[in-house]
Amino acid sequence: MNDVYRALAGRAMIWAPTAPPGAPYPLAPWAVGSAALAPLAVTLGWLVAGTLQPRDYSPWRQTVSVMSGYAGADRWVMTAAMLLVALCYLAMTVGIRPLPLRARAGLLVSALAGLGIAVFPQPAHGSTVAHMFCTSVGEVALATWPGLLTFGRSSVRALGRRVSLIVSVAFLLLMVWLVIEVRVGPNLGFAERLSCSVQTCWPLVVVLALRRTRSRVAAVEAPSASARASRPRSRMTIAPSGFRPGPARGPAAHRPAPLPPGAHRDRSRAS
Repeated sequence: MNDVYRALAGRAMIWAPTAPPGAPYPLAPWAVGSAALAPLAVTLGWLVAGTLQPRDYSPWRQTVSVMSGYAGADRWVMTAAMLLVALCYLAMTVGIRPLPLRARAGLLVSALAGLGIAVFPQPAHGSTVAHMFCTSVGEVALATWPGLLTFGRSSVRALGRRVSLIVSVAFLLLMVWLVIEVRVGPNLGFAERLSCSVQTCWPLVVVLALRRTRSRVAAVEAPSASARASRPRSRMTIAPSGFRPGPARGPAAHRPAPLPPGAHRDRSRAS
């Protein structure tokens, strides 16, 4: 997974901000905006697209994929919302650099799954293997993503390991409920909408927590940095490389050289 992530997103890292010395959590300017736009786009997408569907469409029982599929009315609305969410996740993959590599790989998998759902829409009758694969991978990636945050020091410092584990368990329970609804439940549409809207909100919480932690660390380090800058510099100079001291000049040049060990004894014997 790490090799695939580096191959797909390695070259995109050149647009992400680099951290100068002393900046602990580099966040791209678009990180907060993309994290806030993703849940807004998916929620407004299924709300607006639901108003355009015929009367026989039931948002309580039928999924969002029906509105973006070939059987949906004005399917471009939900398709555009899915594409926008996928692009937001790609932007977060590049911009939220303090996250551990596994968490950023999870964002990338979610983005690719969203693109796959938009590219392979649900047919008018039944479904396709590609569409089911993309929806399953996307749901698993969203449900397990909070648990991947526990592998990074910056995310643990910002949120706490316990909070990430609790949210991960809650998301896994939502996924289990969604699987049950797919099998036998009559509330599949409601379960899918609730899971998708809640799970896409968590990256925004993570980004805001990282920004708050960064501001606190910067506030603590600013006085120490100014104190270091105000210290008087030492007058000791360092000789340049390749420098060799020459012969002594002045009074030191007329001093006799020190005798080697044992020379005093040899003089006393000779006398």
